[in-house]
Amino acid sequence: MFVSDIIDEGKEKSLQPIFYANIDPDHFREVVSNLIENAIKYTPSGEVVVNVTGDDKQISISVKDSGIGIPAEDIPHLFQKFYRVDNSDTREIGGTGLGLYLSRRLAEAMSGNLRVESKYKEGSTFYLEIPRMNSSEAKQRSIYNANDQKFSS
Repeated sequence: MFVSDIIDEGKEKSLQPIFYANIDPDHFREVVSNLIENAIKYTPSGEVVVNVTGDDKQISISVKDSGIGIPAEDIPHLFQKFYRVDNSDTREIGGTGLGLYLSRRLAEAMSGNLRVESKYKEGSTFYLEIPRMNSSEAKQRSIYNANDQKFSS
């Protein structure tokens, strides 16, 4: 497993190692944004940590919070349309119950997976796992896409 380090060279920051994936960047951004926003929303005090790891086959983005957590009986229903955990900790927090449902559907559209581990009153970790491409596959796709654009102009 590879763990990414953030390299800070003045104005520009980069992630090392570089992970390549053939995914829709808008779908990816939507899922990760939703996970981070939820982690912040359900963590009245504490921290939210985003981590990127990978191996030869997949890339895993985890969003871990030290928030209110999810009761065990609610976890199997969490990704269902319009499902919301209903308890005294969540009643005042807004939402439609669509965010995690849509996030899972977008993850699946990217040939990925969205899952959660949580303990009530201790926090949650959501994992977005997507297929990884090696650098030679990514380079080949880049050349193919550049040539395709030349011919379609």
